[in-house]
Amino acid sequence: MESAIEGKIFDKLNSFFDDYCLNSLQRAAALNFIKEKVANPEDSSVARVREWLLAQLNSKRIPPVHERQRGCPEIIPGLRAHPWWDLSEFNWIDQVEAAYEDIRNELLALRNKGGFQPYRGPTWASSIQAEDNVGSLSHDSGQWNVFYLYLHGMSFDENLEKCPVTAHIIKNVIPRTYDHAFFSAVNPGTHIIEHHGPTNKKLRLHFSLIGSEGT
Repeated sequence: MESAIEGKIFDKLNSFFDDYCLNSLQRAAALNFIKEKVANPEDSSVARVREWLLAQLNSKRIPPVHERQRGCPEIIPGLRAHPWWDLSEFNWIDQVEAAYEDIRNELLALRNKGGFQPYRGPTWASSIQAEDNVGSLSHDSGQWNVFYLYLHGMSFDENLEKCPVTAHIIKNVIPRTYDHAFFSAVNPGTHIIEHHGPTNKKLRLHFSLIGSEGT
């Protein structure tokens, strides 16, 4: 009976690993972490991870910490939730701001060189579906285009080569990056609707470079 239960748990873990696209090495590391830490109820240092993983394996949704997270499909319990964060909490932010001119110049140099594309969110993120049925829109007027540097771990090498300073800041100054970064170009008159990301485990940094006066 015990081996049958263990087999079901292992099957659920494998399905969970598939959802996160883990390779064999990552699976082994994750499984070891689960066995050594998460499976030990006396280890309080991973209490949030334990609650989250059990919810994932049992197809249960953890209630959002903040009302604006109510649509997020993945919630990590016990994390702080603030609409805006005090920059004093991030000791690396000064290095980002110091590179403002260089980053802005790299953005301006991209004009008329291609590489920008319409921003699309996941289909669940908005009720406004794109006309070509590829994802959804997060704006209901105007135009919103993006120049991808990283997209959920996938790097755009040709774009990165055009923006060496920006690439350096992302990889070497901002800690624990999620490999998701892009330049965002919003036309005058564009209205971005209220929206949310997929999870509360990330903080998103917006760095205004040009044309944001009055927004």
